[in-house]
Amino acid sequence: MLEHLDSHVNSIQNDLDSLKDIMKGEGLSLDASTLLNYCAPLLNGITLEQSTRLQTAQNACVRYVYGVKRWEHITPFYNRARLLRLEDRRKILTLCFLYKILVTQCPSYLYEKYQFRSDLIPRVTRSHELLLNIPPHNTTTYAKSFLIASANLRNTVPYNILNSLSFKSFQASLQQAVSEGLFQA
Repeated sequence: MLEHLDSHVNSIQNDLDSLKDIMKGEGLSLDASTLLNYCAPLLNGITLEQSTRLQTAQNACVRYVYGVKRWEHITPFYNRARLLRLEDRRKILTLCFLYKILVTQCPSYLYEKYQFRSDLIPRVTRSHELLLNIPPHNTTTYAKSFLIASANLRNTVPYNILNSLSFKSFQASLQQAVSEGLFQA
């Protein structure tokens, strides 16, 4: 996986370098989100170093588009462009993918791995019926797998968002909540 991330980061850096030569400071709208979001839901288990490299690549794109110097803070430009940091974007994409799996029950091999707590526990509990059961796991690798990471992530989302009637309303509510700091520690 490290080679895959390295190739994405290098590709973004090469694109930025070639654009600097071509454009020579002209305004340019750069959308590297396809490279940065590529297979994002599956990148839950990446190391902090790998996550930092990807975030640095996104920062380089924002710095290039807005002409921000390296010593200037980048956050105001993220806010101005209404961009989310990669970690938040990855969480949104993971939750949207999981929403579609649970609603459409496709692909079946993934859907069958998820179980709602209410289906497993017959007694009445204080938690709501939309919480997913977290299978027992003993290794860090399994804990970072898509199954466990996505179920844990989904269980942190408020009930009113999980109870959305359509994918569009789920996605919009989730993006609003994340922009307001849903996943901030």
